[in-house]
Amino acid sequence: MLIHLPPGVDSDEREIVIEVTKGTSLAEALKLAGHRAPFVAQLIAGAGSTPEGTFLFILNGERVNLDQANHIHLCGNDQLYIVPPILGG
Repeated sequence: MLIHLPPGVDSDEREIVIEVTKGTSLAEALKLAGHRAPFVAQLIAGAGSTPEGTFLFILNGERVNLDQANHIHLCGNDQLYIVPPILGG
């Protein structure tokens, strides 16, 4: 699967490829991504929230909630976009 990180995060990579097998959950994939990008680990620890606001998780064009990540099973061609909160006024 491919995880797209938002711009401006402290990571060497903007995209993270995670090898998934049948039955791999989104929670497991995010944990693996957290080993490569500390931003993802921090985001998971905060249940998707940061001091700037709550991030959106878009899997294959559909919004997903992190509290359901253990129940969402992945395929190798899945794509997850992590979308930062909209700030401004």
